[in-house]
Amino acid sequence: MKLYKIYETPAALDYMPLYAEIMRAPSVLIAGVPGSGKSVLLNGLIYNTLAEYAPGAATMYFFDLKKVELYKYSKLPQCAGYAETPEHAVTLLRELIAIMDMRYKEMKRREIVKTDERPIFVFIDEMARIMLTDRAKEFTNLLQDLLQLGRAAGIHCVCCTQIPNRKVIPGNLQALYNMKIALRCVSAIESRQIINTPGAEKLPQYGNAILLDGNGYKRIDNLPMISETDIKARIDYWKRQRGKLKIVW
Repeated sequence: MKLYKIYETPAALDYMPLYAEIMRAPSVLIAGVPGSGKSVLLNGLIYNTLAEYAPGAATMYFFDLKKVELYKYSKLPQCAGYAETPEHAVTLLRELIAIMDMRYKEMKRREIVKTDERPIFVFIDEMARIMLTDRAKEFTNLLQDLLQLGRAAGIHCVCCTQIPNRKVIPGNLQALYNMKIALRCVSAIESRQIINTPGAEKLPQYGNAILLDGNGYKRIDNLPMISETDIKARIDYWKRQRGKLKIVW
């Protein structure tokens, strides 16, 4: 992994392997009760992505439905889109679908099965804020297309929620995630909704998770936390580069 010369504590560097492993998955579902560590994990994944990809090497889209968690990333040169309302979220998803369709047309023209264009990383925080509105059906259909076809088009999607029930994570979406991470849940029913089995309801309140991918289940204890100091340093570094770089999305 290529790390850029940014201020980082040794602890932050120690956490990179776990986050890198998660971000290799084309699509990730993260769910758990408030205070279980979802935001810590989400920020760690974004932090890792910003370490690996300079502006112009990747694009990032942020869906900040809580309107507080991801705004700090919205001015980054890597950020090609930011939404904080259900209406804007649907518009932004449509934009991503259009990009995906263009990539598939180019792949067909060149007779290749996977794009070699720069990767796109999509971070959706608190899906419940849109899945419990009248835009839910439209959003679900668009997200389903993105999860089904995004892999070959180089699109990675991380979706998070504090309300892991069937309205927020319907079965047609739940089955499409390549990796699922359950933090502490209220009940065995919620645990099954995330990772297809009970168990997450017995996790300690904070910093522990059960990960499910193609290799089976994996327990994560003491979820690594990236400090706000490290996150701010990385954001400030890339923001200072904005005027020095010529980036064409």
